[in-house]
Amino acid sequence: MFFLTITCVLVLGLYLLPLWRNQGGRGLAALSPAVLATAWLILLENHLVDRPDILPDALAPLLFSQYLLGPAWLLFSLSYGRELRWAGLSVADKLLALFSLLPLVFIVPLPPSTFFFVADFKAEPLLFLEPGAFFFYLHLVLVLLLAAGNLESTLRGSQHSDRWRLKLAFLGAGLIILSLAVFYSQGLLVRVLNMRYLPLRTFAILMGALLLCFAEWRRHSGRVRMARR
Repeated sequence: MFFLTITCVLVLGLYLLPLWRNQGGRGLAALSPAVLATAWLILLENHLVDRPDILPDALAPLLFSQYLLGPAWLLFSLSYGRELRWAGLSVADKLLALFSLLPLVFIVPLPPSTFFFVADFKAEPLLFLEPGAFFFYLHLVLVLLLAAGNLESTLRGSQHSDRWRLKLAFLGAGLIILSLAVFYSQGLLVRVLNMRYLPLRTFAILMGALLLCFAEWRRHSGRVRMARR
């Protein structure tokens, strides 16, 4: 598990190198938060499984790190292959961006015990969710799926000559987004986060990160820009 975690984080970090070369500082600033937030969350959640003694002190950083996934991947989806300017966004995209920030209203003032109940995490790596956590994970999964929808819209709106350069990048990003959405959808179905599924999710994210790296290194997909129309 340790080797898989470190490999996944290193590949995600490696993706930032061609990103800088192909898109420059502005592109890196817009796209790197999603990669960094995902890498940090992988490290944190896998560390919780290995070191359950750090609970419950780690619950607040965990909750905030999970929250960051939504805005970060939404920013990624609005930036990749597009010229991102707040004034150039549609009204729907602006409302969606503001909607992604909504959980800050209640996760900052409320204690983690409002969202999580931990029984014997060392024996059973389960995080039981309190009623308020249902709305948090509903929001997170919804924002992640909307981000995936934005990527699909960008791909459909691209020219045929550019599509072959973009499709692997979007397949990689989509695999990461959907693996995160599926993992956290546990909170909607059974009100429990089962950390035994972390290796499977980490492997899926690693495959997505490899596709992203290949798309940037070999196909230079980050250099494609789509007109707004």
